[in-house]
Amino acid sequence: MARYYFRLDTKEVEVADEDGSEFCTADEAIKHAIIVASELARNNNTVSDDLLCVVGEDGNMVFAVALSDFQDEVKLLRLARCATAPIDHRGTTINKVTSMA
Repeated sequence: MARYYFRLDTKEVEVADEDGSEFCTADEAIKHAIIVASELARNNNTVSDDLLCVVGEDGNMVFAVALSDFQDEVKLLRLARCATAPIDHRGTTINKVTSMA
C-alpha cells in the first residue's frame, strides 16, 4: 500500500495533509479526493477556485480537482432542497403556519 497526501490549495493558503492515507492504488486515492472535493464544495457557499491535490509519497502531484467543478452539483442539490421546503430570499427555510381555527 502507498501513502497519499491530500493538499488543499487556496488563493490565500496551502493546507497540507501531514498524515496522509494509505490506498492500494492511485485510482483509489483519486476517487477519495473526488468525494472529498464534492463535500468541500457542498459546504462552501461561494464559487471557489480552490484545488484539492493528491500527492504521492515521492512528493509528486498525482491528481488535482477544482472545487468549482462541483458547483453545478451543489446548485442542483440546493434546487432539490427548495422543491421540498420553501425558502425565502436569504435561503432560510420558511415554516408553514397553521391556522388556529
